[in-house]
Amino acid sequence: MARQRRQNADLARDLLGIPLRQNPNRLRYAVALTGITQSHIGQTTGITSSRLSQLGKGYGPPVRQDEADRIAQFFGVPVNALFPAGRVPSEQVA
Repeated sequence: MARQRRQNADLARDLLGIPLRQNPNRLRYAVALTGITQSHIGQTTGITSSRLSQLGKGYGPPVRQDEADRIAQFFGVPVNALFPAGRVPSEQVA
């Protein structure tokens, strides 16, 4: 358990050190750093592989808060390590 927390902390540190250029998030980098497939992430989070691909490339609709939460939980990192502040729209209250 302690080893897993250390690995998650290392991943979060590594992700936060990656500058954001044209891509609005670090999801693609997290996938590359961990070697985990989008298919596996999708099966675990309930987010389709095509949607994960869109998010990783910065295409399509912006990431929703629930998606960001599930993906961050999967990697064991804070949401802002993958999707920096201001890049995740707030939940709209009806």
